[in-house]
Amino acid sequence: MNARQSTSTRRRYLKAAGAVVTVGLAGCVSTPGESGETTTTDATGDDPGDDHMDDDHMGDEHMDDDHMDGEGDEDTHAHDDFQIGEPIASATVEMVQDNGYHFLPHVVHIVSGGTVTWEQVNNVHDTVAYHPDNGKPARIPEGAAPWRSPLMSERGDTFEVTFEQEGVYDYFCSPHEVFGMVGRVVVGMPDLDAEPAMEPPQDELPAAAREEFERYNELTREAFDQHE
Repeated sequence: MNARQSTSTRRRYLKAAGAVVTVGLAGCVSTPGESGETTTTDATGDDPGDDHMDDDHMGDEHMDDDHMDGEGDEDTHAHDDFQIGEPIASATVEMVQDNGYHFLPHVVHIVSGGTVTWEQVNNVHDTVAYHPDNGKPARIPEGAAPWRSPLMSERGDTFEVTFEQEGVYDYFCSPHEVFGMVGRVVVGMPDLDAEPAMEPPQDELPAAAREEFERYNELTREAFDQHE
């Protein structure tokens, strides 16, 4: 696997090459390796370990009262974070804590063979595919290999995945899934009716994650309908 480290920390939103359908979205939404590592979804990751959920990362800093009781400031990321249009070759997703826990943009749309780079901005995050190999129900295309990044704590740390197989891929941050920190990658122009991610979210997912995926599914279908 080829390593590639990103040095830019400015916010970079998804810019489609053609017309883009943009829908406002309120709420926030790993293959093992070193930060900055590149992987592809045709490689199988190792079995995830318990180190992703240790006490240091699930302590008071990440489980403060505002997020545990649902209170806090109004979400500042309720705009321009759900974009589907002409798929592009690459996209960057920032991992942030800012009045909530977020992947920004929440949803990106890339071509088959395109790359998504997750970049750490603050707090401690990872990116983990919904798949039984990661201890979760499948919400990626059948036959696609899952990924799981290491936990990233340094600003500017990156993790990349190249997506060869067309489809809809859902993922989460393991320390903050309970707060609804989940995201989606749409690859190509798949038949949405054949995608596991477009099924109603499974009951075993945290309530905040289920709520986000219900919204993602509704808006993904709306965007595809408008794009036709």
